[in-house]
Amino acid sequence: MDLVIATGNNGKLEEFRDILSDKFGNMFSMRQIGITEEIDENGETLEENALIKARYVKARTPMAVLADDTGLCVRALGGLPGVHTARFAFDGATHAQNRRFLLEKMRGAADRSAVFKTVLALILPDGTIITAKGETAGKITETERGERGFGYDSVFFSDDLQKTFAEGSLEEKDAVSHRARAIRALLALLKEKSY
Repeated sequence: MDLVIATGNNGKLEEFRDILSDKFGNMFSMRQIGITEEIDENGETLEENALIKARYVKARTPMAVLADDTGLCVRALGGLPGVHTARFAFDGATHAQNRRFLLEKMRGAADRSAVFKTVLALILPDGTIITAKGETAGKITETERGERGFGYDSVFFSDDLQKTFAEGSLEEKDAVSHRARAIRALLALLKEKSY
């Protein structure tokens, strides 16, 4: 089964392709099939946003479509940025601007615990919708650490890896990340339903 991944984020694309290469045939980004516009993620939950993206792309292709929404939930900030993770500093903020804004908000915070959560929405060619969730726990560092990854990877210290995602390899991150856990949960559901 061919798959369109509803993201323009090359880092996410690489993670999805790395983990899903055994299950799906050709995998395309939405840009590769001609969808270049930004999709308005105006849902109030991660699941709503994942479904908004998946449905938008599915309306434009007969292939299966996979979308995700990910939120970084920081205890000291009452669960923020959560659903606003990609635009925490402001609409259109870069990854670097979001990281700086988060570190500024966390300055002096004693409790630095955080959870990364991902919700996946897969729409199969026949219109069947399957959702799956994954999460991973960690802490927000006081400074950026590491050169790899994207998004908040350089400020998220993984409890599993005992280093930031940006300090770990893609293989290490794929073993424990919120996105990887959501993908494995999705693959288990597909197997259970014999897709």
